[in-house]
Amino acid sequence: MRQAIKNGIRCTLRTPGKTVLFMLVLTVLAALLAVAVCVCSAVQGYLRDCDEYFHTVADLEYIGRDYPAVQVYDGRMAEAVEENSAALNALREHPGVIAFEAAESCAAIFDGLHRMDRRCYDPDAAVLFVYILGEDAASNSVIGQIRHALYSRDDVEGTSVRIRTDTMIDAESVQPVPGNTYIMAGHFFRGSNNYLWFQAEKQLLPGEEEISVPGFMQIEGEIPEDSPYLELAGLMEQRNNSCRVQRTASLEDVLPFHQQKLLLSAGRSFTQEEYAASAHVCVVSDLIARMMDLNVGDTVALSLYDGAGDLALVLLDAPVSTGEYEIVGIYGAADNYADRIFLPVSGPDREILPVTGYRLGQFRLENGAAESFLETAQPLTEAGFRVTVYDQGWAAATEPMEELLLISAVFLGVCILLVMAAQCLLCWLFIARQRETARTMDALGSGRGHIYLYFICAVALISLPAAVIGGIVGKGLEQEVFRLLTEFTKELSLQDLRFSVCRITFARTLAFEPRIPAAAYCGSGGFLVFCAAGFSTAFTAVSLKNPNGKKRGRKQRTSSLFCGSG
Repeated sequence: MRQAIKNGIRCTLRTPGKTVLFMLVLTVLAALLAVAVCVCSAVQGYLRDCDEYFHTVADLEYIGRDYPAVQVYDGRMAEAVEENSAALNALREHPGVIAFEAAESCAAIFDGLHRMDRRCYDPDAAVLFVYILGEDAASNSVIGQIRHALYSRDDVEGTSVRIRTDTMIDAESVQPVPGNTYIMAGHFFRGSNNYLWFQAEKQLLPGEEEISVPGFMQIEGEIPEDSPYLELAGLMEQRNNSCRVQRTASLEDVLPFHQQKLLLSAGRSFTQEEYAASAHVCVVSDLIARMMDLNVGDTVALSLYDGAGDLALVLLDAPVSTGEYEIVGIYGAADNYADRIFLPVSGPDREILPVTGYRLGQFRLENGAAESFLETAQPLTEAGFRVTVYDQGWAAATEPMEELLLISAVFLGVCILLVMAAQCLLCWLFIARQRETARTMDALGSGRGHIYLYFICAVALISLPAAVIGGIVGKGLEQEVFRLLTEFTKELSLQDLRFSVCRITFARTLAFEPRIPAAAYCGSGGFLVFCAAGFSTAFTAVSLKNPNGKKRGRKQRTSSLFCGSG
C-alpha cells in the first residue's frame, strides 16, 4: 500500500508543469466555490433569522357595511358575525394560520385595588344622597349638598353640587323640591364654571329581569337593603375597579406588543412552560403596579369574570375563578392598554364573539402567507369586516434577500459544474491516458485496491492543496463579500412594501451580520476532494476493462514494478 501511494505521488511529480497548472485552476475554482457557499449560507442564515425575528399577525375587525361612507358604530355586528360564520371559519382554517386569538370579554378584580385614574370603565359615575338647598333658574339647576355617596370614585361627601334639571329624564313629572333628600344616579360632568355638576340619569340594570332605576328618587330614612340603587352602586364600583384581561398563547404577538406600543419596563415575558400549563402568572401595567405598590415577584389575588361578548355585563355574575397570581412582568402603560392584565394560556383558539367594540381578534400567520390569507378574507371585506396585516417589516427585509439567494444559488451551481468539469478533465488526463499502465499492473498481479489507490493519490496530490488554499482564500474574502452583500441589499431595498409600510405603524430592522461556520468552507473543499476521488475511481474502473468492455480475469499475484505487495 505504501508503495502504491509513493508511486502515485511520483506519477504526478513527473509532469510538474501540468501539475502546477491544474493546481492553480483547481485553487481558483475552490476559492470561487467557497465564496459561493459563503454567500448562500449567509443569505439562508439571514432568511432563517428573519423568520424568527419578524412575526406576522392579521387583525380582524368589523367596521360596518357602509364604511367609509358611515363612520359610526354598526350595531349589526352580532348579526354579521353569525351570517358570515362560514367565511370566518374558513379564515381560521387557512393553512397559513398558526393560531387565532379572539378578542377578550374577560375582566379581573384585584383584591384591594381602588382605581383613581380616568382610564377606568366609567370614572364619572356615582350614586348619591343629595339634600336640595334651593333652585337656580338662571342655570336650569338645583343646588344641593351631598350627604352620602353610595358610590363615587372621589370623596364628595359634604360638598355642594349643582344638579341639572333641564335635561332630567323625569323632569316633566317630578322636580327636586328644596328641603327634601333624594337618591340620585348619574354622572359628574364639567360645566362652564368651577362648580361641581351632576347629571341624574335613568340607569338600566341588566340581568335575568332588567331593572330600570330612575335618575332620582325622594327618600326618607335608611335605604332598603333590596334597593336597586345599592345594586347599581356595587356594579359601578366593580366596573371601575376592574381591569380588562387578555389571555394569550404568545405575548409578543399580541398586537400592541407586536407593534411595540407596549414594552416591558421590568421583569420578563411568559415562558413556554407557563403557556403550556396556563400558569398563575401575569403581566400588568406600571399604572396598576404604582396604584397597588407592586413589583415583579409580588403575588396578587385575582377574581376573573368571563362574559359572553359584552364587557358591560361581564361583572354581573359570580367570578369564574379566583386565585393567587405572581407578577412576572410590568409594561409601560399606553392609551387603551393602561389597565390590561395579560395571562398565559395553552390554547388561544377561542370562539369568535362580537365583543363590545369593533375588534374581533387576531391571527398569527406564517411569514409569507399574507397574500393568500387576504385573498381568503376577500368575502368578509365585502360584508363589513376588515383584515389588516402587520409583518413588522418582514417583506421589506426578505424580498431583496430572496432575489439574492436565487442569484447566489445559480452562481453556486455554476461553480459546482466547473469544479466537476475540471476534476473530470484532470482525472481523464492522469488516468484515462494511462489505461495501458493500469491493465499492465492488473496483468502483473497488482491488487485492484492498490491500482485504485495509485491513481487516487496521483489526483489527490493536486486536489488536496488546491482545496485547502481555496478554502483559506474564500475565508479571507469573507468580510469583503459581506460588505458587497450589504451594499447590494441596500440597492434592492425599495421593494413591495404592502405589508411593511402602508399597513403598519412601524418596521423592525434586523442587522445583516452573518456568521459562516468553518464547516461550510470545509464542505466546499471536501466536495472538491470528493469529486477527485469519485472521478479517479470511475476512470480507473474504465481503464481496467478490456477493449471489448469485459473485465480482465484475475491473475496470480506477483511482484510488480509499479506496486509492491506491501
